[in-house]
Amino acid sequence: MPLENMVRGFMNLFLDEKYSKIKDSFVKNPYIIGGEERLDTAIMCANNNLVVKVGAGGLCIVVNLEKKEGLIVKILDCDSRARAVSLISALHKSGWLDESMMANPLIVAQNKTDILTLHNEKIGFLRSLI
Repeated sequence: MPLENMVRGFMNLFLDEKYSKIKDSFVKNPYIIGGEERLDTAIMCANNNLVVKVGAGGLCIVVNLEKKEGLIVKILDCDSRARAVSLISALHKSGWLDESMMANPLIVAQNKTDILTLHNEKIGFLRSLI
């Protein structure tokens, strides 16, 4: 399925009033939707106007309920850290996560850019080009 169709499907699901119970379930229960220490949970806890679901293979879909817009991120090599750093950067640059939301401990925990050795020595970093 094309990525564009996936994000359109999510937007239809979360923006159509006939599915409001599903939308409300996502918004009110981010830990059930994602889980502890999960990217989707962290973002939904930081901004309750965003509905987020991480998928397999480096995929993540975000619907902004307030702006009625959608965003999809797909990391080709399926790297979950790259997905988190790229998505958080895109959400921040788009204004969907403001500075106070970026300081949320759940977001900070997901936005780890340092690459460390097994001895905790920094040897590089991840940077989003978005």
